Amino acid sequence: MATRVKLQQGTPEWLAWRLNGITATEASAAIGSNKWMTPFEVFKSKLNPQQELHIPSKYEEWGTILEDPIKFKKFAKEHPEFDVRQGDCYEDGWRKCSLDGELYQNGKCVAILEIKTGRNPKQWALSVPQGYYAQVQWQMHVTGIHKVYFAVLINGCDYLERIVEYDPQYCEELEAASLKLWQCICNKTPPELTQAEREALVQASNELENS
Repeated sequence: MATRVKLQQGTPEWLAWRLNGITATEASAAIGSNKWMTPFEVFKSKLNPQQELHIPSKYEEWGTILEDPIKFKKFAKEHPEFDVRQGDCYEDGWRKCSLDGELYQNGKCVAILEIKTGRNPKQWALSVPQGYYAQVQWQMHVTGIHKVYFAVLINGCDYLERIVEYDPQYCEELEAASLKLWQCICNKTPPELTQAEREALVQASNELENS
């Protein structure tokens, strides 16, 4: 059973809390669906957080700035049937997630709201991008809230929505992959490198020998 954790997202306290477990973004990396992060990079970020400080890109910065307007103005206007609330953080042991928003009806949370911004409408043409799909499946797995609404702003002006339902079989695989990665972190044993990471290490070694 997940516990609601009252933390302000983006604060040092929130960042420290995230270190002691696997988050939704990291779960997507664990299962190989995160195109920006590998299991080994998650491993490094947990053991050496000061060396892995992330500087947001301009797209990430504006995505954060636009989150509340998309949530409380656009989505709330489109869906008067919901009481749209700020999302909280949740944890179930080492399983952790932070929600953008929560959708209530009759005083009960019935769905998660996930806010995204982007530049490529083709990514969203038929379905949810795989990395985001893994993230929200993890959120549902941790919280027990089994529906997610995506509110997506493309190129600052095109708005779309997608709905994702809980997939128990996929979440079993997600749980297994995330647990394996968390055990690597706890034991300080690096996870298996990707092919690209192995090639980069070989290249770096060759360059060092020839310098």
